[in-house]
Amino acid sequence: MIRMAAGFALVRTHRAETMKSTLRIGDQVSDGGLLGTVVANIETGEFSAEYTAASWAYLKVGVLVLTDGAGLVHYPDPGRLTVAI
Repeated sequence: MIRMAAGFALVRTHRAETMKSTLRIGDQVSDGGLLGTVVANIETGEFSAEYTAASWAYLKVGVLVLTDGAGLVHYPDPGRLTVAI
């Protein structure tokens, strides 16, 4: 049981690392409840014109997603997001 938990943690970490590097400005994403558009990927240094590095780089990690339901949301762990097709 402990091995499975550790294996899951490794898979989760790998997925989060993959999402950090692959999410781009304009991508449509979902966290399972909210749908939105990526407006900044803080870790890769990509920021939209409306959400600049000067305003948001202090967060250091994650992505910013502009949602219809909740406005601007900071996801420190983008591994929980899925890209909407």
